[in-house]
Amino acid sequence: MKISHYIEVLKVFSESCQAMQARLVFIYFPAYSQVYDESTSQNITVRLRKACASLGIEFLDLTPGFRKEGKRQVLHLAPMDFHLNPAGNRVFATLVSDYLAPSLVTLPSP
Repeated sequence: MKISHYIEVLKVFSESCQAMQARLVFIYFPAYSQVYDESTSQNITVRLRKACASLGIEFLDLTPGFRKEGKRQVLHLAPMDFHLNPAGNRVFATLVSDYLAPSLVTLPSP
């Protein structure tokens, strides 16, 4: 699938969310190489960020947080595969919750 097709589908999804008054946050999860090799192309990130900006979609790029933590500890199961290990999952959860938590509405206790 070409990136332009992906962005077109993202536009349709964004319109659906707007119609339902649902908040849409695009969370960019970096490729393994983008975490550990800072010379890896960020072209896809740039294109998606621009598309989200033009569509009015919040964009959360996890790359900086993963790069920072990836310098201190291993975050993936590599070389077995490129899924996150427990430390990587904690980093993911922390980055996302730090972004979303300030805007969450807390309900009063019963």
